[in-house]
Amino acid sequence: MRAFHRHLVRNREWLGRLIADHKGYCEADYQEFERKYAKGSLPERLVFWKRYVAAVKRTWSARSYERLWSFFASFVLVESGSSQLSLMMDQYYLWRTGRAVSTALVILFFEIQFLIWSRGSEIPFLVGFVLPLAMTALAMVITLGTYSRLCFTLFALVYVTPDKAQREKEDLNI
Repeated sequence: MRAFHRHLVRNREWLGRLIADHKGYCEADYQEFERKYAKGSLPERLVFWKRYVAAVKRTWSARSYERLWSFFASFVLVESGSSQLSLMMDQYYLWRTGRAVSTALVILFFEIQFLIWSRGSEIPFLVGFVLPLAMTALAMVITLGTYSRLCFTLFALVYVTPDKAQREKEDLNI
């Protein structure tokens, strides 16, 4: 959800018009999602606990995120052509594959942790500490990287789709 929010902030200028055009469906969710991810003005060390509690609440209340994601995906699906939809699906499949690879790395991490627990003194430092840490970092990079790529594609398609629909209406009126 944090990666999705970064894309919302990056595209806030033009996205506000789309949200306003469809305010009956998604304006409340957009505002709720923005409010949940707004940054405070106090230094981080003073509000660590509040941020932790807010992060837990955001994790458990993902309704606005899910509705916005569904709205954008549906908007692209309904308004775009098959070539744009194909691009979106390719990115979605790449993200799903990345999640599967990351899940396999996390499972491997737990297997190594079990091996360390059962044979602690026989395991070299590189295998016992550095390898699990590297696998966890790699799993996060793969998942967040492919998801960010999917968001770039989604927001780009949402951006160009109204222009395409407008051009098609103008062509029909001529």
